Amino acid sequence: MQLRVVGDQPWDVSADVLVVPLVGEPTFDGALAELDKRAGGELSALAAFGELKGDRYSTVVAAAGELPAGRLLVACVGEAETITRQVVVRIGSAVERRLAGRTVRRLAIWIGDLAAHVDGGAAAVAELLARGVVEGEFEPATIYRDDYKDAPPAIEELILVVPGADAAALLRAAQRGVIIGEGANVARRLDNRAANDVTPEVLADEARSLAEQYGLSIDVVEPKRAAELGMGMFLAVGTGSDNPPRMIVLRSGADGEKDAAGRRLALIGKGVCFDSGGISIKPAASMEEMKMDKTGACTVIAAI
Repeated sequence: MQLRVVGDQPWDVSADVLVVPLVGEPTFDGALAELDKRAGGELSALAAFGELKGDRYSTVVAAAGELPAGRLLVACVGEAETITRQVVVRIGSAVERRLAGRTVRRLAIWIGDLAAHVDGGAAAVAELLARGVVEGEFEPATIYRDDYKDAPPAIEELILVVPGADAAALLRAAQRGVIIGEGANVARRLDNRAANDVTPEVLADEARSLAEQYGLSIDVVEPKRAAELGMGMFLAVGTGSDNPPRMIVLRSGADGEKDAAGRRLALIGKGVCFDSGGISIKPAASMEEMKMDKTGACTVIAAI
């Protein structure tokens, strides 16, 4: 996905969809009034009809009138005093999910008043919205289905509209958001894959592929070496499956390397690929969901 930050006014930006975040009740003055005017009064008409009083994360698609965008999408943010960083991420995701099944290649998001209500201002909003859009692209149904019709669109260009902004600084922030969002999607895709697809050996292979792609060091401890290391409890749990266990060790730096403050950071995640334990108390209909007991390991792999 291409990223672009523009300092233009939202009514001058060409895109398939222009997102208009709405903080609190709409007041048609300033930039919002100009957008409404160029959209032929569509936004004020929707407000008068009561369509823009939705709950937080609700969205409304509107005609764009004379605007260069194909459609407007109003995203309700909620009251200003309750906006958090997580709310902004979820706004980005809600926008992407709302467009599921639609053909959208160029998506523009006008930051509007959001920067005034989030610590870090416009840079934080750029990062969080970009992250949200990327995370919103993830659709579990597409893991095993090529013909799924209602997946969120694959955005080719995301345009963040911030009039008068330092485009270079905001672009760096948005790129960080994309990286975090892509990492989250790596974890979610691994996590949602079925237990008969992702065994401990397969999870280790996926970690190896990521290590090669991103220049990480990796060590996979197989059962024989685990026994030599005295990892009896680890091996005992593994005997409950026909698929032998693996201990995956990933490093982003040299062995034993410390940061400038002399610290080391370790992330540990449980990777039980299928939790069949407690079968006598788990409903049979829910057993297929036990594939997600590997969430911790998938999260750590993606984070590193």
